[in-house]
Amino acid sequence: RRLVVSNAIDVTEQKRAADELARQARATALRADVASALAAAPDIRSALQACAETLVRGVGAAFARVWTADAAGEWLTLQASAGRYTHLDGPHGRVRFGELKIGRIAAANAPHLSNDLPNDPAVGDPAWAAREGMRAFAGYPLSADGRVLGVLALFATAELPDAVMADLGPVAASVAQYLDRRLAAEAVRESESRFRSMADVAPALIWVAEPDGRRTYFNRTWLEFTG
Repeated sequence: RRLVVSNAIDVTEQKRAADELARQARATALRADVASALAAAPDIRSALQACAETLVRGVGAAFARVWTADAAGEWLTLQASAGRYTHLDGPHGRVRFGELKIGRIAAANAPHLSNDLPNDPAVGDPAWAAREGMRAFAGYPLSADGRVLGVLALFATAELPDAVMADLGPVAASVAQYLDRRLAAEAVRESESRFRSMADVAPALIWVAEPDGRRTYFNRTWLEFTG
């Protein structure tokens, strides 16, 4: 006769812990890739495009998009689109705060996840979602110091787990900080440009000098007067 002895061990918790470690590793790699893309880009639009492309690869989305808000906080303009759709001039190229999914995310300054797009009442065109096989949507506001600077969104043909929102949070924060810095720098440059333009047409002599007498700035009137 043959005797069989078996021993069963429940590895559910070990498997769950291993899955969580793998998710954290993917999230860390995604944040690093996005940070590298932002640092290497020469301008805001290139940076956001690189970010969208990185999200498509890292999350496995059908396509990713990034909108930026205007100074008045009324409109969102599509700046980057990667994956299945890359055009920027479609019906969602300009979205008002509070309208459609993107505008509602911006108005509420809160993320949103949907895994049933064809039957989601907040979708502007559910027929499009069904026709294109789009099942899931994940959107995250890009906010800094309480100000909404834009919205980041993913569309997928398969269900997105709840953990994707936890992964997108640090990514959205990095993009928002990047936008905040770049927009502040551009505002300073515009202010300096306006000052220089006004100073050049002013009838007064305007200049800045170091203690040793070196001129670090002078307007056109100063140059014409002194030669």
